[in-house]
Amino acid sequence: MKIGELIERIKNIFCKKDTKLLTAEPTINNSTNNEDIQTTVNTESVVAKTVFKESIEIKQNTEEAQLLKLQERLEAGEIEEEELTEEQTQKLHVLYDEQIEELRTKIERTKKETRAMLDKMKKTS
Repeated sequence: MKIGELIERIKNIFCKKDTKLLTAEPTINNSTNNEDIQTTVNTESVVAKTVFKESIEIKQNTEEAQLLKLQERLEAGEIEEEELTEEQTQKLHVLYDEQIEELRTKIERTKKETRAMLDKMKKTS
């Protein structure tokens, strides 16, 4: 099976049912045909998993983006904390905690890199 045909079949799976793929009966004359069939099955499952994963990530990213916009509006004084729902307040607390933890890890990494650079400079001097 050629790569172009394989890509076309994969595209058809997600757009409409590929009648060729559903009705074709593979004839396995040698190991090459078997490998082609296995490659098709593996490729289809990888593509399906990727599409599913991307759909979940898009939803998470939009929720996170909305939360970041809410954070910006709150910090800019456009809205008051009293105007937020309990759920929004809780999500913002979690977001702040995550941001604080990220900053702590960045600071520690920077300290380690600085120490390593100082040690290297002392050794070369």
